[in-house]
Amino acid sequence: MHAAEIPLQAGFTGKERDVKTGYDYGVYPAEGRRRRPKSGSARYYDSRIGRWLSVDPMGVKYANLSLYSYTADNPIILVDPNGSDLSDFYDENGKLVRHVDDKSNAVYRVKGTGVEKHYEFDKFDEKQGGKNVIDLTSAIEEAQNLNMNNPSLKPSNGVTYCNYATQDILATISSILGNSAIHIKGVANDMVAGLQKSPFFTTAGDFDTAFRQQWSGNLVVVGWINTKGPHGHIATLAVGSNLLKGQVANIGKYNGMLPLNGKEGHAFSTIPTSSLKFFILKAK
Repeated sequence: MHAAEIPLQAGFTGKERDVKTGYDYGVYPAEGRRRRPKSGSARYYDSRIGRWLSVDPMGVKYANLSLYSYTADNPIILVDPNGSDLSDFYDENGKLVRHVDDKSNAVYRVKGTGVEKHYEFDKFDEKQGGKNVIDLTSAIEEAQNLNMNNPSLKPSNGVTYCNYATQDILATISSILGNSAIHIKGVANDMVAGLQKSPFFTTAGDFDTAFRQQWSGNLVVVGWINTKGPHGHIATLAVGSNLLKGQVANIGKYNGMLPLNGKEGHAFSTIPTSSLKFFILKAK
């Protein structure tokens, strides 16, 4: 079976469902999101009775909450990809947008305006009780979500903004790694050419390699060079819980978490996979 055809049986938690027990996994194991969680690395949710069957692995650190709670009892705005500590994402006005439980003390804030709005790493907040390390998957996922919610990136009068959306995600990564050279700019064709030359990215030899990197939570940029004009297309592969919504975090003619290609309405429409270029961030 081709990697892209592996079926997902997502339950209430957005994670894989154990078909033998009917329970939903609460968190993913660290070694890969397609694998079965190891004992102690996840907890089960019984959607039939609406109850967790074991305690939150980080529950003892949050004495004001029940050991059986989930996302601090606020699943509307909070997500919990691996049951650990929090990264914080703030908007340009200092309002908390999202907590992400990822063992990181990282704090991000929105910078820029219009089509250039993006998250930048701000600092580590040790009050969160995690580690002063970056979880790139969380940063990429929330950068993709910010793009999806940015009205300036919606197509208008035939004008699309795939290059700006991808640049915004590269700007986030650039702020994390402290290297402005990662923030490649230009139209889609220029960006694909720049990624081919960039020492910070490696070109995937095949789609399966890119797919595995995507599932590990790494940044994968996918691009197509239009040989008949300057405006090709460029996007990032979805990571984290975004991957359960669609394969590509697409901004362009169609915005959303979309299938890669195959027909009109997909991220790259009918462009064959063999014509696409996949670029994997080396820092992961």
